[in-house]
Amino acid sequence: MTEHLETRTLVLPYLVAGRDLADGMVDPLEPVAGTRFVVDGRSLATGSVSFASQLVVRVLDQGGAGSLVLVGGPRDFVEHVSGAAERLGVADRLQLGASDLPAAASA
Repeated sequence: MTEHLETRTLVLPYLVAGRDLADGMVDPLEPVAGTRFVVDGRSLATGSVSFASQLVVRVLDQGGAGSLVLVGGPRDFVEHVSGAAERLGVADRLQLGASDLPAAASA
């Protein structure tokens, strides 16, 4: 039997920085426990280490999401998210890459 997780989707803007912004973006999507939390980073140009770390803390570490799926984003941001997940011991619930998201709309 395949487990079906409720999905929450967070679309990142062009620039993200800081723990407070991460908190402010996750807050409206709570509760995230047990969900498949998709982060659409296809429009992201750059993201800070602190934003990436807080995102992982809020969604996987404290939030208890079943998974965090990061789709797109610049290489350094993907590395920040991966590093935070490793440090927090939640890397087994981090998925990088493909998702069932529709194609990104052009601005």
